[in-house]
Amino acid sequence: MNSPLLPLQSRIVELDQPRPLWRIYAGMLFRRHAPSTDAEHGVIIYRQRDVRARPADVVAYRQLCGECPPGRMPPIYPHVLATPLQLNLLDSDDFPHSLPGLVHLGQSIEWHQPVGVDDSLDIECTMHPAEEHERGALYRLDTDIRRDGELAWRETIAFLKPDPTKRVRPARRGREGDASHFVPLLHMQFPEDAGRRYARVSGDWNPIHLWEFTSKRFGFKRPIAHGMYTLARCLAVLEARGVDLIGKRVDAQFRAPVMLPAFTNFSLSDRHPDEHFALTDSKKGRILLEGRISGIEYDR
Repeated sequence: MNSPLLPLQSRIVELDQPRPLWRIYAGMLFRRHAPSTDAEHGVIIYRQRDVRARPADVVAYRQLCGECPPGRMPPIYPHVLATPLQLNLLDSDDFPHSLPGLVHLGQSIEWHQPVGVDDSLDIECTMHPAEEHERGALYRLDTDIRRDGELAWRETIAFLKPDPTKRVRPARRGREGDASHFVPLLHMQFPEDAGRRYARVSGDWNPIHLWEFTSKRFGFKRPIAHGMYTLARCLAVLEARGVDLIGKRVDAQFRAPVMLPAFTNFSLSDRHPDEHFALTDSKKGRILLEGRISGIEYDR
């Protein structure tokens, strides 16, 4: 069972204009992150007010990731708006680890209200103290997006900071899940330049997604697809099938990297179709992304 480490003093930061993402990603390539002197931290909160989407950017995003109900922002697009604030927190001296050392394990997203393309949004990111994990330290980053003071969208991302002294390796089936009860519904192809295509519409120019020479600097033989791009494509299929995500929650686990180019299948569970889905490798059949949809629990 995970247990929290002792937290240090909490910190709240208000940002009018976060540093551009290109500066943060350039820093990943050309400099080393200078961590704080303390290995632990308290709750870290970053806030930004009156964040607005640019309609032309939303149109480009829809064209790549899939359509959504008219008048609504695509279900993953609030994450795009929150990414600058999230990365400003993770790349700051308030957080003790470097971005390239973090492993994205999974996340949950809740849709409390429809979000319009023209809405003014307030974003708050909260990084909680580390929890002990069998393979290192587990961090949880919560992002709340409010419209007119009311919660509209919520996300929790789980990051692992691996500890090289902990050599625990879960069984292969445990990491990649059991694909035997998933039925392929349609084929999804992610071309070699999928990372650059998604970067253009999302602003996420993380080097691991771009070219072979940039991904190799971070331990990947080839660029890998953005996890949020693969999830966005899956959710677009579900919405096309009539699934309304308002009042719903998705819990997604990124089981394995989607190495580009990739040939995959969007698959549904034969037990709970439209509630349990996966992105599977077309050749090997292994699960790359697994997601479950449920109702929001409002007692939080």
